[in-house]
Amino acid sequence: MDLNSPLHNISYVIGHLGSSSLGPRTISELIKQSIYIFLCGIVIMITAIIILWKNERKRIESDKLINSILKGCVELDASNPADIHDDTLVHVTGYLSAENPPKDEELGISRPDSIRLIRTIEMFQHVQVVIENIKRGDLGFGEGVTKTYHFKKAWLPYHVNSSLFFSSTPEFTNPGPESWTFKETDLIAETKIGKMIVPSGLVSKLKKFEPVAVTSEEVEHINFERFNIDRKRVFLRDGIIYIKYRTGGSADDVEIGDMRISYWDIKAQDVSIVAAKYASSFHQYQHAIDNSSIDEEERLLHGSGDGTRSPKPPQRSSLCSCDCYWWDSLYNPPRAAITRFFILYPGLLSKEDIIVKKIGLRDWVFLVLRFLSWFLMFISMWMLFPYIYQLLELILWINPKDLIVSLFSALYLSLTLTLLLIALAWLCTKPCVSAIIVIGCIASYFFTLMFVYRHMNLSLIHISEPTRLLSISYAVFCLKKKRAH
Repeated sequence: MDLNSPLHNISYVIGHLGSSSLGPRTISELIKQSIYIFLCGIVIMITAIIILWKNERKRIESDKLINSILKGCVELDASNPADIHDDTLVHVTGYLSAENPPKDEELGISRPDSIRLIRTIEMFQHVQVVIENIKRGDLGFGEGVTKTYHFKKAWLPYHVNSSLFFSSTPEFTNPGPESWTFKETDLIAETKIGKMIVPSGLVSKLKKFEPVAVTSEEVEHINFERFNIDRKRVFLRDGIIYIKYRTGGSADDVEIGDMRISYWDIKAQDVSIVAAKYASSFHQYQHAIDNSSIDEEERLLHGSGDGTRSPKPPQRSSLCSCDCYWWDSLYNPPRAAITRFFILYPGLLSKEDIIVKKIGLRDWVFLVLRFLSWFLMFISMWMLFPYIYQLLELILWINPKDLIVSLFSALYLSLTLTLLLIALAWLCTKPCVSAIIVIGCIASYFFTLMFVYRHMNLSLIHISEPTRLLSISYAVFCLKKKRAH
């Protein structure tokens, strides 16, 4: 191969990435550089193969888990639930509503179509902001930290202790915690889908809150006197109740200590549930990955199913509560977490959509690692192309030195090799798809070789006569490029 070819120059530059200068290229340096590039290409290719193979095997695991859970999940009619499905993973869809909507008993605020009502309390307070400036010494030794304190005013849902401020002056003093007359409240009604009672743990998974506008009629019916609040300090603006810290002024003139009360709710809506059924309610279900029953701890937590204990919806365990290898945690939470089903999603969704969304929560990781492995494969092909070219010279009598041709060739080889590895990994799980990919790659290789042979335009010619008249003589043959007619 020509040492001054564009491809060799690029390979030389790639091999010297990170060095201070390229320097003069001697034969010994080029040999060392070729060995270095060859070894790096092999290492990168092996790394790409390992990443791709483990990625596809992990994906196969996820698909098997999804299929096994889908096979055991039962479609349940909420209007007529059957007792034979107790302690079974069920899929229920329907309209989630409450006969008795939640009501704030202190202030008397409620909405007939609500299933969850939240009261938020905020107070206008001083907040201390600290800015640190690091200054080095004149000779670059030592550091000095200068802190600058600023104060701003903001609505906050918690009390800020102004006695801890750097400058504890009356000008920047907040009211004490005793001035918080009301507290934040979260009210969840008893909700149902058909005849099935939905626990509050499932209802709390709905997060799409809408603001509730308090009316002037509702404010007039609130007895503020029992909270030692003068009605002259109460104002209503944009559906939010404002309570002035001092008598006088208006809701537009906000001062330190003012309080505002706002409401948010979740409306009755269509939902989809995947959980375990017990009697007329739901509880958490854990899929047995190793075909064993749910462990004793889970049964003690949710009840044995004999009716002696009412089920209680547990809190979902933290994703970091179980020890797992970094490779497993990169794709999904630990198996014990991803196979616990206590799910509620808004909208009428099929069980396939819910379970795939639950387990395949990080599907983008599979795609990223596929692209990463293909990219590493492409880099390795690019680095090994000088040696591939030499092999092509021996087999096909060609020497493609064009940089664009080599780039597309490396792209083509890396892509087909990546597809072949994916097909090999999925051969037992999806044989038809794997066979189609393998046949397509082999066919593309075949048509590529046919294209190369057709465009070589070479013919075998005889350019000399026998050298002597004896029975043994010599002749010369060579390859000549065909002329275009």
